[in-house]
Amino acid sequence: TNDFSPSGSVIVLLNAYGRCIVPAVKGRRLADAERKIAGANCAAGKIRYAYSKWFKRGRVISEQPKRETVLPKNGKVNLLVSLGRGFGEG
Repeated sequence: TNDFSPSGSVIVLLNAYGRCIVPAVKGRRLADAERKIAGANCAAGKIRYAYSKWFKRGRVISEQPKRETVLPKNGKVNLLVSLGRGFGEG
């Protein structure tokens, strides 16, 4: 027998081991997001902070690159974290 398909093409199986697949961390607490990022073979990159009307203080507003992006092992994931509501935002 051989490992070729009947059409003569080669079948290749890719292994995601050693790759970073950016996890969905939007809305999570910063510490939880960092653990989830590390568990996905990624590393936390730059962490920036901004005021938000919609996210409580300490919650991740966004990640860059976006979730499910495939990066090399230990690829950097930048986070934007909420400072809570700004002055005068109620």
